[in-house]
Amino acid sequence: MNVTLVLAFWGVAFLLIVVPGPDWAFVLACGLRDRTVAAAVGGLMVGYVLLTVIVAAGVGAIVTDAPAVLTALTVIGAGYLVYLGAFLLAEPSVISSGPPSEDPPARWETVPPSERPSCSPAACSTQFSAPAPAPSSATGPPSRESSPDSRVRP
Repeated sequence: MNVTLVLAFWGVAFLLIVVPGPDWAFVLACGLRDRTVAAAVGGLMVGYVLLTVIVAAGVGAIVTDAPAVLTALTVIGAGYLVYLGAFLLAEPSVISSGPPSEDPPARWETVPPSERPSCSPAACSTQFSAPAPAPSSATGPPSRESSPDSRVRP
């Protein structure tokens, strides 16, 4: 086995993994939708392992020697993409703005004020209150006449 070819294959495989592309877009979309990427990354890893096994089994050499096989694989892949596109056009995704369904709320959905949990005034005041600022007077310190019970030192 030619070591140069093996190293070239591993270099291309590594570049396919690290360069942003459809795989990264798929993982990011799954992360935004489901908040987890483990299944998406696992599926991509299985796909790369299968690709490696298929090429190592010699299918790459067969495709190189028989251009008709490459043409057949290309037509099958194109047909699959047309099928996916037709399915998407037949049943497009719809963003609903109607009343909420029986499903649990989405992770990024805001809760209306009427449905927010309330707390008692004592609990809320201890959690969210800040010390009141000291009163300030633009004319100077308060005089004895303005506040009879204040004790101003001379």
